[in-house]
Amino acid sequence: MCDNKLYFIGIYFFLSCDMLKKHQWWRMDEDKAELIVNAIGVAVMELIGERVPITRDNLVNKLEHNRRETGNVIGKGANRDAAELVRKGK
Repeated sequence: MCDNKLYFIGIYFFLSCDMLKKHQWWRMDEDKAELIVNAIGVAVMELIGERVPITRDNLVNKLEHNRRETGNVIGKGANRDAAELVRKGK
């Protein structure tokens, strides 16, 4: 059962990334969009594993935590941008 949930969550984030890349209002390159969607996906998977409710505040806190824990600059930027996107909803 758990594997099915993870599979569907993976498909959701794959499709979300594909949809983000097709929208004209999304003014960023494809690589950056994929990094942001990946950061959100990792944060959601970690929240599920920790059995924490997936709310906007919990997701932003997890993304900021991941940003602090990440050692490379690209990962920090992706988590920062993802947290801002989730926080503002834009």
